[in-house]
Amino acid sequence: MAEKVNPVTGKSDAALPESPLVGSSYVTTAVTGTSYGHVGVSGQSLAAPVPAGGDVVKAPVLSDGVLGQGKNGVHGVNGAGSGITVASGAGVFGESDASYGVYGASKTGQAGYFNGGVTVTGAINAAGVTVTGTFKVSQISASDITLTGNITAADVILSGADCAEEFDVMHTADLDPGCVVIFNEGGALSASTKAYDKQVAGVISGAGAYRPGVILDRRISDRPRAAVALVGKVFCKVDADYGPIEIGDLLTTSPTAGTAMKASDPSRAFGAVIGKALAHHSAGKGLIPILVTLQ
Repeated sequence: MAEKVNPVTGKSDAALPESPLVGSSYVTTAVTGTSYGHVGVSGQSLAAPVPAGGDVVKAPVLSDGVLGQGKNGVHGVNGAGSGITVASGAGVFGESDASYGVYGASKTGQAGYFNGGVTVTGAINAAGVTVTGTFKVSQISASDITLTGNITAADVILSGADCAEEFDVMHTADLDPGCVVIFNEGGALSASTKAYDKQVAGVISGAGAYRPGVILDRRISDRPRAAVALVGKVFCKVDADYGPIEIGDLLTTSPTAGTAMKASDPSRAFGAVIGKALAHHSAGKGLIPILVTLQ
C-alpha cells in the first residue's frame, strides 16, 4: 500500500486506519456513496467466532455496522424523510464526553419523532415537550409541557408551597400576592373589608418566599385573574392591632382591607377561617406564613 502523506504537512500519516476500504482526504469528503433508488452506503457487522489458539474458540464478537467519529459522529440529512433510519436493535446510539450524544434539528418540521415509549434516565431541559405515548423520566426542567395522555408516577415532588386556583378579579380590584380576598357576585375576587366575612375565598398566592406548586384553571379571560391558595403554605397579610397573633392561631378576615386577623370569637369564626398562623406577629400590619385551612 502506498505511503499516506498529509498534503498539508508533507509528512507520512501512519495513524490512518488499515481497512479493506479506506478513504482519506484533507480537502473534501473521504468516502461518498451515491445510488439511484437504493442505499447509498451500507455498513454491516456480523457475529463471527474468533480463534484463541489450538481448539479454543472465543465467543462471537459483534461491532458497529457504521462507526462515525468527528464533530458529528453521524450526520444524516434528508429533504423530506428521515436523516437516519435503522430497522432493529438500537435505532440510534450516540455518546459524547462533552457535547450532545444525539442532536436533531429541523427548520420546519420536528427535530425528533418517537412512535412508542420514551425512557430517560437523566434530566430533560426543554422549552416544550409534547407526548402522546408513555413517557418516563427521572427529572424534567421545562417551561412548557403538553400531555394528551396520562402521567403515572411513584412520587411527584414540587418546589412550590401551595396548590392554587385562578379566579376572575373585579375590574376595580387591585390585588397583590398575600392579599386576603372574598368572592363577590359572579364569583369574582375583591379584597376583604370586614371582620369574619363568610364570603372569604383565601389568600392570593405568591407573596414572600413561597410560590404555588400547582395552579388550577389557568386560562385566557377577558378579565384579570389571580391565583388563590387552596391548600398548603402561603404568606398572608395580617393586622395584629386587633389582637397579637401567635403560632397556631386561627385567622379570619379583618376590617383592614386585604388583611387577616386572629379569630378571637369562635362563634363568628366558623365559615370565615382562612388558615393557621405559622409565625408570631405582635402588633401592626405585617406578612407572615400561614397554613391554608379554609373552614
